[in-house]
Amino acid sequence: MFKGVPVQCGPRGLPGAGDSLYRNNGNGTFSDVSKKAGVSDPNGYYGLGVICSDFDEDGFVDIFVANDSTPNFLYHNNGDGTFKEIAFDSGTAVNESGSEQGCMGVTLADYDHDGRLDLFITNFDDEYNVLYHNDGRNSFTDVAFKAKVAQVSLPYVGWGTKFFDYDDDGWADLFVTNGHVYPQRGHYRQRELLHHNNRDGTFSEVANQIGSALMEERVGRGAAFGDLDNDGDVDIVGQRSRWQSATACETTVAMRTIRC
Repeated sequence: MFKGVPVQCGPRGLPGAGDSLYRNNGNGTFSDVSKKAGVSDPNGYYGLGVICSDFDEDGFVDIFVANDSTPNFLYHNNGDGTFKEIAFDSGTAVNESGSEQGCMGVTLADYDHDGRLDLFITNFDDEYNVLYHNDGRNSFTDVAFKAKVAQVSLPYVGWGTKFFDYDDDGWADLFVTNGHVYPQRGHYRQRELLHHNNRDGTFSEVANQIGSALMEERVGRGAAFGDLDNDGDVDIVGQRSRWQSATACETTVAMRTIRC
């Protein structure tokens, strides 16, 4: 049941699966080193998004995994081929109230120009999209409401997301594609979110100022970014899902462009 409506089974009603790390052998092959490296997730959480970066600037690449309805993972690179899971210690496992969320999409950028990479994660409806500010030394703070990206996200189910500078002002803006998973209830199709960076640690949601494309309601899932026509601005390829039955959906691709 979801808000009084019978729906298909959610993540907690299904068996989870572990994660995999494939080491490049340098000869065209890969080896599965998940268990050896300590990132196999033996409890089978519901991983949906992943991103790699050197979050503490020690010269080694760390791994962040966004988990749906279970705590997130932040794997700190020990520098010897193994990782230590530090999400709770770092403040990235749950939101500021200590709640697990339906984490799905993840992106990172130094949105406030303090020299450190910050994390943004999309979530389920009534679970705000969370922005973790990187405070340094593997410590993060949930600043989603302070940065004004939380409240506007509450009615939506967020999926693909990306920090990118759509207006070429040198500051990272933020895009989120949305779409519900339960067609049995209203608001299955949802519009996109575009957060403009105000350069003061806050964002303004401006999708309705950009044009009709971002306001069209779709069942969004993924998004990819690039200058597809070499005209100097960033285009967006959006993936959307079209519901067919109670057990299947068909994925299609639509192209949408933001012009500066």
